[in-house]
Amino acid sequence: MEIVHIPVKHCVLKPIELVWAGLKNFVRNRNVRFSLNGVEQLTKEMVIVMGPEDVGPYFDHVKKHEEIFKAADKIAGEMDNDLIDDDDADNNLIDIDSSDSD
Repeated sequence: MEIVHIPVKHCVLKPIELVWAGLKNFVRNRNVRFSLNGVEQLTKEMVIVMGPEDVGPYFDHVKKHEEIFKAADKIAGEMDNDLIDDDDADNNLIDIDSSDSD
């Protein structure tokens, strides 16, 4: 089993945040009474009828974005290595130039 540390403020990687957003949209689109009781009733309605087929797409969405972040992280790591290699090459050039001036 792999432990994944989720970055702070990356709600796209947290299924519960996506479910919460879906719940808010559900209530917003159906709230015609604009009362706290109406919001509570709509919330209960969605939670009661929500099943695995409703939650699955949220997890699929997270998995898709995990892959995007992993690919971006790999590219960033490669770019860091290239920059370090370039810095090393620049330092070698500087060392060569400084030895000529002595």
